[in-house]
Amino acid sequence: TNASLPRFLEHELGFGAGGYGFGIAALGIGLALGQGLVGLTRVGPTAGRWIGVGLAVMAGLFVVLGLTEHPPTALLVIGLIGFVDGTTDVLFETVVQREADPRRLGAVFGFASAFITTTMLGAVAAAPFANQLVAPHEVIIGTSVFLGAAGVLALVGMRPSRRREAAVEPEPP
Repeated sequence: TNASLPRFLEHELGFGAGGYGFGIAALGIGLALGQGLVGLTRVGPTAGRWIGVGLAVMAGLFVVLGLTEHPPTALLVIGLIGFVDGTTDVLFETVVQREADPRRLGAVFGFASAFITTTMLGAVAAAPFANQLVAPHEVIIGTSVFLGAAGVLALVGMRPSRRREAAVEPEPP
């Protein structure tokens, strides 16, 4: 989607050369507001479920974005995508810290970071082909399929927190 966003905003919606900048600004504002909201709330034991719900909501927002022909609406939807993504980012980090074995946090975060980076780079590698084959709005709508699948996977795979209260046993001196 990110590789198709310039064509979508600049040409299909008529923002011109600054279209991508407007889109990234809307996304950044949404991210900051979403992350800030989570920072102001108490993250309960079912927070992990929001990750799946958030991905499903983003899938729907990507469909709306791909179908919109109204430039201000597109910026609003991009901002909403950023908002939901910001909430899920913070909740993901929180749930991992809460649920992972404290002795394995580095490994868990390392794996998660490597997995996210690999999927992003895979998408970057596929983007030129997708941009040659289909219109930007179709790429954007296609993104919703992957987000929807990830949302379902997260909803099925996440369980309510079992909040680990046991202290980590100290290493002998």
